[in-house]
Amino acid sequence: AVDSAIRVIIRESVAAAGTTGFVTGLGGLLALPVTLPANMADNLAINARMVGAIAHLRGYPLDDPRTRTVILLTVAGSSLQAATSGLGITIGEQVAKQSIKAIPHAVIRQVNARAGFYLIAKYGTQRSALTLARAIPVAGGLIGGSVDAALTGVIGKAAKKAFTSEAN
Repeated sequence: AVDSAIRVIIRESVAAAGTTGFVTGLGGLLALPVTLPANMADNLAINARMVGAIAHLRGYPLDDPRTRTVILLTVAGSSLQAATSGLGITIGEQVAKQSIKAIPHAVIRQVNARAGFYLIAKYGTQRSALTLARAIPVAGGLIGGSVDAALTGVIGKAAKKAFTSEAN
């Protein structure tokens, strides 16, 4: 039942991101200064909601700072390993309940700071490549919707891997 619900959440999130990308890309160059930031904010919200829902369904407490950090890293498209590599910490690809609980709070704060940077860099880089495509009315909507839907699907798959085991 949980896996079925997760599939529905990912499917709905992909559809929402695709729709948002399409609608915000329709306006072309004149609307770009308004629609691009709106699209970025919408996609961040959609992806954060999706990853948080997957974590919740798998039994992870959303009020735990460790869970929130993994959610943030998943939305940012980073693995916990990549974000912590500069700190000299080795953490496996699969993040189970025990490894999340074992991360000290000081490390969580450092990872959160790095994850925020990754999130800004990721969305800034990906969106700048789409900016030219979005400058063309209608075609920008088709391209933007397709790319946003695909990225949300990738993040959904990453969230399923990050929150694999029941936390209970």
